[in-house]
Amino acid sequence: MEAVQDKVRSLLVPLRDRTLLVPNIAIAELIPWQDLAPVDTAPDWLMGILNWRGYELPVISFEAVRGDARPAADDQTHIAVMNSVRGEQGVPFYALVTAGIPHLARLGEGELQHTGAFDGVAASGELARVQLDNQRAIIPDLDALEVLAADYVRQVA
Repeated sequence: MEAVQDKVRSLLVPLRDRTLLVPNIAIAELIPWQDLAPVDTAPDWLMGILNWRGYELPVISFEAVRGDARPAADDQTHIAVMNSVRGEQGVPFYALVTAGIPHLARLGEGELQHTGAFDGVAASGELARVQLDNQRAIIPDLDALEVLAADYVRQVA
């Protein structure tokens, strides 16, 4: 039991062609894909607005933040409602599109290896690229994603 307590509970979040690694506490709720309220003149990364528990949440495509094409929704697509890291400007939550259901990973010291795959420059929205056993993952810059969401909310307020 002690070994489990020394491990950080994290989630491997599937995207279309990559995986994110986030702390378990970062995700408030995972919901199946649903139609989003469209937004005129939205930035590419904004998939739409989700009405969730009385909040109007910007739904972010991590792929589009990185400069890749936005994913098309299918029967595996979900929305991860994210807890704000900083509580940026009254935005307690925002959402990310996922390509499936996240899987729990318990990470202990030394289990995560930095892959050094950035060649010195991280893609937008990325903090690090890592490897856990045989699974490669991206640690997203949750602060930057939250700032994107908060900036958008301020613009339309």
